[in-house]
Amino acid sequence: MDRAFFLELGGYDPGLLVWGGENFELSFKIWMCGGSIEWVPCSRIGHVYRSFMPYNFGKLADRVKGPLITYNYKRVIETWFDEKHKAYFYTREPLAMFLDMGDISEQVGKRDEKHKAYFYTREPLAMFLDMGDISEQVRKRGDGNYCLRCKEHLKL
Repeated sequence: MDRAFFLELGGYDPGLLVWGGENFELSFKIWMCGGSIEWVPCSRIGHVYRSFMPYNFGKLADRVKGPLITYNYKRVIETWFDEKHKAYFYTREPLAMFLDMGDISEQVGKRDEKHKAYFYTREPLAMFLDMGDISEQVRKRGDGNYCLRCKEHLKL
């Protein structure tokens, strides 16, 4: 990514903690603010996780009172999604509704002020994220050998 364009987009949200969610934030900024994302099917990108973390989050974890990555995801969702599409995230992460994500007014202000294209390009996002009635989803259960489908009158 071109550094000048990264800075024009506002860089990363300074309220994101440690790691996690910045990939989504940057993708939404690029897509909704006049950039383009190219999918290169023959590329191979990976990430190797350690079997342990040689560090801890100390008092930061106590302050957030929840998983740091969920905190970051919530900041990104609340900044870039409209109400209809926020519901999809909160269905997947219901406890995130109660997580204090800090003040995002600066991020929302940047989105509204600098990224006017957001309002004109979010319909393609709606097309890709519209999952329909969430109660009609197919979900994996247990070891993955079974799938459950929830009808409207049934609850899992």
